[in-house]
Amino acid sequence: MIHEVIGKMDNEKPVVNINANKYNEYESIALEIARLVTTKQIQYGDSFSKAYLVMQVLYPDGISKEQMKDALVVVRIIDKLFRIANGNQGEENAFSDINGYSLLAVTKNQKL
Repeated sequence: MIHEVIGKMDNEKPVVNINANKYNEYESIALEIARLVTTKQIQYGDSFSKAYLVMQVLYPDGISKEQMKDALVVVRIIDKLFRIANGNQGEENAFSDINGYSLLAVTKNQKL
């Protein structure tokens, strides 16, 4: 158990005794995730905050249920385009990723 409620303070928030080992584990994982997000933000630019603008241009009337599968592929490709525009940094190749997404989409569409 990560914590144990040991009482309540005046403002009714519980006083918690935290298991230090679990806390350190969670903190370590959080720092690892923070490093990864920072690296990806550098590689992709702010794709997370800007991709919706591209989607608004591509789907001005919104995304219908029938378009949903294609739209998911489009979002992934938009992320890769942001990466290319930011110098295609890192070990991954964004062009190869786009080819992979296209191959998956073509294969999926042929099965429908």
